[in-house]
Amino acid sequence: MIRAILSVGAALAAVAAPAAFAQGSAPQIRTVAAPPAQPIDPHYTAYCAKDRLSVPYDGGPVNRLTFFSDEGKPALIALCSDRYRSAAILQVEDLRSALAFMAYKPFAPFWPAAEQRWGADLGKLRADVKADAEETDGSTYSYGHMVTSKTARIIDQAHRLTDIGYFGEALALLDTREADLIRKAGDEPHYGDYGFDLAMLAITHASTLTAQHGPGAAADYLASFSETHDVGPDYAINLAINRAAYLAEAERADEALAVLLPAWQLFRGDTTAPENYQISGSDREFSWILGCAYWQQGKRDKAERYIASVDSAVEQPADPFLAKTKRSTLIRLRMHACMDDADGYFASWDQAQEPILSAAWIEFQRGATTGVVSNRKPWIENDPRAAKIGAKYRQLPESYQPALHRWAAGE
Repeated sequence: MIRAILSVGAALAAVAAPAAFAQGSAPQIRTVAAPPAQPIDPHYTAYCAKDRLSVPYDGGPVNRLTFFSDEGKPALIALCSDRYRSAAILQVEDLRSALAFMAYKPFAPFWPAAEQRWGADLGKLRADVKADAEETDGSTYSYGHMVTSKTARIIDQAHRLTDIGYFGEALALLDTREADLIRKAGDEPHYGDYGFDLAMLAITHASTLTAQHGPGAAADYLASFSETHDVGPDYAINLAINRAAYLAEAERADEALAVLLPAWQLFRGDTTAPENYQISGSDREFSWILGCAYWQQGKRDKAERYIASVDSAVEQPADPFLAKTKRSTLIRLRMHACMDDADGYFASWDQAQEPILSAAWIEFQRGATTGVVSNRKPWIENDPRAAKIGAKYRQLPESYQPALHRWAAGE
């Protein structure tokens, strides 16, 4: 799953591996004397047998990978360090990670076992994800510690259902939870303790509509929600940012700026309560939308200031209250696609270190709608630079087309 791949640094720490399971060469490692003998890691014993099918991996002490796909269990990759007799385990259990897995050419020896486990069209994986969504506890939701536990569970479930094309079910869950919270809040101003819950439910609702109908539908929903529900000025900033992003991606630049500029003033501290916390790197979200909107208006001088801010941002700002923040590469790709700027989009890849199973690689699949760009541009898959950048990824067979479109023909 993508969240596992992104957290691989922690998993590999036990075997002194690099900080990311990513494309590119491994960092240089100083030669040291062999460590004293130590007990063999149980994971190494279970998953790294010498006779087990494996593929080489140049990742410091991690020298090969194995794949397990037992029926009834999540498929997993074992990162084996023969030198240290240790291993890290990564589960692969969501649609986009599986699509990247089945496209990544070095994993070709694993494809037959993966297709047997997931189905030649990933239909079996879809059924598994749907069943697992019903059991989620919400612990993987990034803001789970900031909303009620039930809201976190509903949002996590909705995201999982959206990823596999069950849009109607996802929206129904969100609508039911929203109605429950409004009823509980009663006449409390800004819905009392549930204001942030309601804002996050609305944002999740919008992301589902984007996957189903495109960014314009998401922007219109957030406009309607904001007119109907007053969650307070601070939480409303979250709604405004997301609405403005979808407006920009729908090429409605004037509306995007009309929504975002007042929120930008609030974010910069003009009227926002000083006790409100700003997540590290949040300014990147404002900057990419402003850059895109001004670019669409033809105001290139204004746009360049914000574009440069995003292009020069550190890859992943550290925040003391979040396990991880969004990577700047994903923001850059979204910004340049929004600008219809192929040169900037592909230049963003020059400095990228995308994990092997990142959804960003799916952008290069013909006709795919499961990547990271909300309003996808045809040139992403047709430009010769895409084939060069994604040279380690094949075009998936025709049987994968429904999965690449989240089975959009129907639930």
